[in-house]
Amino acid sequence: MSSESCPVLGGAIPTLEKFMMQWEALATTAPHVTPFIKGGLEQAWEYHCRMGQTHAYIIVMCKS
Repeated sequence: MSSESCPVLGGAIPTLEKFMMQWEALATTAPHVTPFIKGGLEQAWEYHCRMGQTHAYIIVMCKS
C-alpha cells in the first residue's frame, strides 16, 4: 500500500504544521479574523506539543 493512495501518519504531521503556519500568516495579514483563529491555533499547538512527547511521533518522523 503506497502513501499516495492511502494517507499515512508521516504525512499528517507536516500537513498539521503547514496548516498552523498558514493560519498564523492569515492572522497577521487579516487582523480582523485573529480572534477566531486564536482558539483553533491554541488547540493545534497543544496537540502538536503532545505529539512530540510520544514515541510514535519519533518513530514516524524517522521512517518518513
